Amino acid sequence: MKPTSQFSLSLMACMFLFSAMSSTAQEWQWKWGVPGDNSRPQIQEIQAIWTDYLNRSAMVYTYNDTLVLPDTNFIHTSLRPYNFNAAIAFYRHDGTFSNAVDISTSADGHIWNTLTRTDKAGNVYIACEFQVQAILNDSVINHGPAPWPETPDIFVAKLGPDNQVLWIRLILATSQSTLDGLEISADQQVYLATSHYANGAANQFVSFFGADSSSYSKSIQCILKITPEGSLEWRKEINTANGSGYGMNFLKGEDENLYHFSSTNGACYVGNDTVPIPPGYKPYSSFQCLMSFTPGGNFLAGKMLENRINIRDIKVDPAGDIFFSGLYWDTAFVANDTLLVGKDSIGSILGKATNNFDIQWFQSVKTKNTFVVPQFQIVPENGDLFFAATFMRTFQFAGQTFQFGNSRKVLIGKLLPGGILGQYFVGESSSEMTALDLAADNCHNLLLSGAFSGTLILGSDTLHGFANSKFVGFLQTHAPIDPALGNDTTVCQHITLHAAKGYPYYKWNHGTAASDSLLADQTGWYSVTVHDDQYCWGTDSVYILVKSPPVRVLGNDTIMYRKDSVFLHPVTPFDHCLWSTGDTTSSILIKGKQLGVGQHTIFITIRTGPCIVTDSIRIDVTWSPGMDDMTGNEIAVYPNPFSDHIMVRLKEGKCQLAVFNPEGKMVCSIVMPEGADNVQKIWFPDLLPGVYILQLITGEDVYYRKLVKS
Repeated sequence: MKPTSQFSLSLMACMFLFSAMSSTAQEWQWKWGVPGDNSRPQIQEIQAIWTDYLNRSAMVYTYNDTLVLPDTNFIHTSLRPYNFNAAIAFYRHDGTFSNAVDISTSADGHIWNTLTRTDKAGNVYIACEFQVQAILNDSVINHGPAPWPETPDIFVAKLGPDNQVLWIRLILATSQSTLDGLEISADQQVYLATSHYANGAANQFVSFFGADSSSYSKSIQCILKITPEGSLEWRKEINTANGSGYGMNFLKGEDENLYHFSSTNGACYVGNDTVPIPPGYKPYSSFQCLMSFTPGGNFLAGKMLENRINIRDIKVDPAGDIFFSGLYWDTAFVANDTLLVGKDSIGSILGKATNNFDIQWFQSVKTKNTFVVPQFQIVPENGDLFFAATFMRTFQFAGQTFQFGNSRKVLIGKLLPGGILGQYFVGESSSEMTALDLAADNCHNLLLSGAFSGTLILGSDTLHGFANSKFVGFLQTHAPIDPALGNDTTVCQHITLHAAKGYPYYKWNHGTAASDSLLADQTGWYSVTVHDDQYCWGTDSVYILVKSPPVRVLGNDTIMYRKDSVFLHPVTPFDHCLWSTGDTTSSILIKGKQLGVGQHTIFITIRTGPCIVTDSIRIDVTWSPGMDDMTGNEIAVYPNPFSDHIMVRLKEGKCQLAVFNPEGKMVCSIVMPEGADNVQKIWFPDLLPGVYILQLITGEDVYYRKLVKS
């Protein structure tokens, strides 16, 4: 992919139009585009595009001698000019190249009609027709021992997620075999549809994996079920009255049933079941026969289509309704309408029908057969129908007139229930652009393959090509699933991450599945992938920086005297603090007198980044030193214990005395006057025996002593 330059933006404004022409909740926008090949000679065509369970896009390319892909080149120089090899290229959901598988052939060989699918485990199934010899990676596959090695045989192979070949099986016939379809069911079973032509000679033979065989003289069609191990589980054979039938389309509907679409000139037979031609038609009239089967291979229903439409594509939704597109050259009978075209015109049609192919609605367009004939590629979605087709000149479609001029352009749009035209885009290049195939990813966004000449602008990608260069583009038509993890953040210790609720599948990069939440307790990237039932998925990531809170903030508990004070401050850095005292300063002064004697707890709450921590310290406030701690024998109290009085001697100064009972009630208070060797006798005749507290206050000092009344 190349970045869009200023010149490219001018091209986009002047030569290229990809604009929504009706309002919708989700604006359609191109997300990426990739060229098929930048080398000469170019790829012959993009045979098919599709999306696997991992939302990888896969493109099947055919090429002659050289294919140049990002990081990968396939070169085979021995082929004749009109013989071709094949390759399958995988691109991630964002359009970046993932890997590729090469399917080459010998000098006189040829590879046709390569089909591929992947299962939920990422295994890749490949089936294709080959002439003479096929080489899958390094595995050589030889044509069977038929009289004509130029007539195609079919191989089916399974590759692991690393593209290692796990097994290869062969369908070998004495005459030409064609591959009509390859499908993988939800339970990982493989289904295959084939046609085997005959020339009327007896004992023509076809072998299926060496496990089953059929001898025939008229052409037959077959549906096979294959186990993931490569064993043939069952085979259903479809015969026609005159042996002229051949398979046109085979698919697994979203209802999980199997649908086989074939062209025939007579009745179709599946075992004892018959799909007859309509009454009144000549035996050799051309019909299209639609048959359905259960996943177990049981025949459900069949119908010959009488509307004279040449059906080119069908899809089946979960309800079993059929969406179709096709062409008609003459009078066509559709529902209650008769569609007429002139002798120099062709009609293109698409619409919806019941599972019995009773048409419910349709839209058609008529063009001159000297112009480009639009062939609608279709993708159904919840009753709507996405489509893409190539147009030019002026035409009417779904009630709207389009004027495309003399260059081929691509119309991409959506028909709402009833066939009403909803949102649409018109795309063009500096020269010409055509649509080849249309597919949808698991989220119902669109993949478009096509060809262009000159310069093509797809969103932010500008593609430059030769004449008839190939491309694949991704058109986002639905808002992606958003797991909604939020923004990168810093947390304290841990955080529980929550993804959007209501989805059946969650996968976290830390190995936790099936939960919409995850405990993040380590610094790093956390991502989650969310799947819905259709394997549409979205991924979101956040970076979580985990901080650890401090273990201690204030240090150890402490003891202080009532007359003392202490500074408290956190021992760790912080952004903000709040003390239980109401202060918000970095430190506070605690005074014993303000607290009072006893035990006190001081709390602090600090915030450091995302961490908020609360810590506390206990402070024991005690009385000032007792009288026995005084030096110089300044105060003396005796006797102790006492019976009815005590003696208090004060060496100097003055003193205030008080006595408190055990309940803290003062029972006596006196003041000793200032004097030298002052002695005071204090009587307590009415005190009950017990323990009392004597308080002495001298200046700013306060002393306490225990007294015992005997």
